[in-house]
Order: sequence, then structure tokens, then C-alpha cells
Amino acid sequence: MHHAPALSLALQTDPFWRSSLRAGGLTGLLVVLGWLAWHGLHSGPPDGPMLGVATASALPSLYLLVRSRAESAQPPATLCWLPAQGLWLLRLSTPEASSPHLPGRLDCMLAGQHWLLLRHGGPHLPTTWIPVSRRAHQADWHALCCAVFSPGTRPPPTPPQADE
Repeated sequence: MHHAPALSLALQTDPFWRSSLRAGGLTGLLVVLGWLAWHGLHSGPPDGPMLGVATASALPSLYLLVRSRAESAQPPATLCWLPAQGLWLLRLSTPEASSPHLPGRLDCMLAGQHWLLLRHGGPHLPTTWIPVSRRAHQADWHALCCAVFSPGTRPPPTPPQADE
């Protein structure tokens, strides 16, 4: 298998991704509210444990709604593949960023024909989720897929020496 050449990709936020997050969050909240309304009509007002279950069920939906707002406020960034070091570099375009160049590992968490959900992070880095669509990055899609799925060029780790 060949190693991918160096790549620099200016990340663009796709409105479909934000819309999908909002739709998922709203759908989950509507299901929980409908369940509470149905329970209220058939069994009376919900009690403490029922409200606890409803709240726990609504938390993922609320997270999706908050995440969609954070996605719309996310600063522009550039993702670079450095084959010589075997690292991905995430360059944030904000002047107030404490560490604008974040070298780390990039994992593909979800791969579709037209979508990739990437996770950038490292041992001392925050995890950054990067949704990438083929539509937004048409010219660089093939190079990006090759770089994401090709093996790194870092040498394999040396095993620890056993004391004799």
C-alpha cells in the first residue's frame, strides 16, 4: 500500500451537517415531550422517577442542539497531513487560540460515500470532531480519503529491552 502525499485542506462547515444535528435534537425532544404528554393523559401527571427518566432521555437531544450551535460558531480551520512525521496538523484560524497548531492523530469514525466524520486528538489535546462532506471538498476528496485511510510513515515502536 502506498503512502499518501502531503495534503492541506481548508475545512468548510457544511450547512447540512448543522441541520442534521438540529433535526436530531428536536426530534428527540419531541419524542420525550410526546411520551410525557401521553403518560399524563393516560396515567395522570408524571411522578419523580418518570421525570428523571424523561430528563435522562432528553439530555442527548439537548446535547445535539448545543452542539449544532457550537458548530455554527466554530472558527475556520485547516487540516494538514504531514507524511514525514506521520501526523495530522489542525490549524485553527483564531487569534485568541492558545495553541493554534495542534499536531495529533486523525481517526475516521464514520465513513460514507459522501461523508466522513473524523476525530482529531492526541494524548494532551482536546478531541475535535470534524465532519467533512464530499460536496464541500470536491476537488480534494480523493486526496483526503487516500490520506485518511493510508498507513502512516512513522517507524514502528521499538519493543522494550528485557533486562538480563
